Amino acid sequence: MKTLSLLIALLFSLSTVAQNSMYVQKMNDAFELLARGEFQKAAGTFDRIAGVEKKEWLPQYYSAYATILISMGNPNVEEAVKDNYLDKASKSLDALLAMAPEEPEIYALQALYFTGRMLVNPMVRAPEYGTLSEEAIQKALKLDPKNPSAKQLRLSNRMGTARFFGEDLSSFCKEAFTLIKSWDNYSSKSK
Repeated sequence: MKTLSLLIALLFSLSTVAQNSMYVQKMNDAFELLARGEFQKAAGTFDRIAGVEKKEWLPQYYSAYATILISMGNPNVEEAVKDNYLDKASKSLDALLAMAPEEPEIYALQALYFTGRMLVNPMVRAPEYGTLSEEAIQKALKLDPKNPSAKQLRLSNRMGTARFFGEDLSSFCKEAFTLIKSWDNYSSKSK
């Protein structure tokens, strides 16, 4: 009986290690798709991983990220198509916020999502979604004041506003260089 218990424990631990290595391999495959700009395939792969790894928030995060990039990637696509992608990303964001409500990266992603919503029709949507994007950035920075993703999004939003109003963007250069340097030294609190 003792041998059987040890054998079951050993098999369980080997199964857990195999699942973990499979998870890591699948995530790496999806990251390769993302790096190649194959956002549709990457989002689908991250979705499948999220369906299996229900306790892991990263697959859901990157699924939403890739889906947001799909929406933002082609300016010639109809507004309704972009909004459909953003609707899908919104569902992932809702799941993420339920899974890890104290994770600053999720709020930074939410800020990118709101920026994506705004970019579908900036003249109409800027007041609402620009404000929501800034609020999400502030939540991320409240949770982690050094978070470079949130800082980059804040800088990007400010530059976008300046560009829209025809202002010179050179005043943002120093802040951008400082941000780039700080990014290399940033150590996330989560995996």
